[in-house]
Amino acid sequence: MNDITTLAILVQILAVLERLEQAVVSRDQVEHEHDKILKTAEAAQFLRIGQAELLGLVHSRQVPCTRWGKAFLFSKRQLIETFRTTAQNHLNNAAD
Repeated sequence: MNDITTLAILVQILAVLERLEQAVVSRDQVEHEHDKILKTAEAAQFLRIGQAELLGLVHSRQVPCTRWGKAFLFSKRQLIETFRTTAQNHLNNAAD
């Protein structure tokens, strides 16, 4: 290989590494966003339901949360997983 070919290969490798780095940073940002802890109003807004409806789901143990004093705290990741599982169960039951 000559110097020009080697240089071209190195430039391509650098471009691939930059794309990989951007993908990792993007994934980390998404992961961080999903790890957020939400208060009741924030969780209700995220789920696009009313706070009373959310608290009803909490009291019927359909939504995971942590009680902190008088407040309820919600893991955004757990909310996503809970509603994904619930939706999948509804689809499976509808198919039966």
